[in-house]
Amino acid sequence: MTVNTNGGVSTVDDDYVLDDVYLLEFPNRAGMKVWARGIDTGTMLQLLRMKSADKAEYAEQSMLWLSRKLEHWNIKRRSADGAIYPVPCTHEGLLSLEFGLSSSIVGAWMDIQAGPAADSPLGGSSPAGAPSPAVPMTMEAL
Repeated sequence: MTVNTNGGVSTVDDDYVLDDVYLLEFPNRAGMKVWARGIDTGTMLQLLRMKSADKAEYAEQSMLWLSRKLEHWNIKRRSADGAIYPVPCTHEGLLSLEFGLSSSIVGAWMDIQAGPAADSPLGGSSPAGAPSPAVPMTMEAL
């Protein structure tokens, strides 16, 4: 770690600034992109508890939280007269989408924050070398 002093102000070169904006892309909807910030761990845990307890409350709250964190999207709608106009990147805009689409956006947003899939504990095998040659201890040895 390197510390610089600039006119009486100290800065650390390797500070990590939390300023992440996630880019969500949807292969089954070519070209659609959504940019959103993440939520804190406490809120994520509350939403995950809701998901298993009350699906309707989870859907409502996750859409509300996502809409608070939306930065931008490129979603447009065609009107009855053929004109194309942007869907506002707001809570109302999110709720105006078909449920399947808004659910996909929420799902992608939750997934990207959660990291590797639950069935892949650390995102796959480690490239860090061979397995340990140590013999595992049995309960009897303890």
